[in-house]
Amino acid sequence: MEKCALILCEKKMSEKSRKSLADAEIVFRPMKKILQESVEKCGVEDIFFLCEKGERTEDFRKFSERNKERDIFVCEGTNPFISPDTIIKSYEEFVKNGRKITAVVSRFCDSFAAVWMSFADLKKHCSFTQREEILLSDIVSSFDEIAEFTSGHDDDFLFAKNLSDALKLNEYKRKKILER
Repeated sequence: MEKCALILCEKKMSEKSRKSLADAEIVFRPMKKILQESVEKCGVEDIFFLCEKGERTEDFRKFSERNKERDIFVCEGTNPFISPDTIIKSYEEFVKNGRKITAVVSRFCDSFAAVWMSFADLKKHCSFTQREEILLSDIVSSFDEIAEFTSGHDDDFLFAKNLSDALKLNEYKRKKILER
């Protein structure tokens, strides 16, 4: 089955900023680009960055039309370290679960990093015409039953809620590079 991805990047750096928090750099690369590279390594053919409310209209309609028969990986652009291994193994679990929405969950806490679902389920359960920003938690909460894939990679759950968190992620990644 062909796959696509929706990376949610609407959260702004600040109230006055026009830039997405997903554009904050981690070791000189925007968070959303780090995540994009992981997603591309997993054979995902089409990636859509939902960055502006206006993109929910024509561009998203075209993306929807191209991908209506595909499975979709949905994640936040401020969660840059989701590993290709996690993406691949969670997709295998999604297929094994009969293509029932499958969340990537942590073994240590009650959080999730991403979800796999059919594009048809995404369109059926989620409205992309609403005014407020769309968060992964909003998408997940619209489903009654969710299968889970437990990730063994702690880095999958590191994310930024604000610029201060992005700075901490940058420091974390620099430390990892130096340790290597």
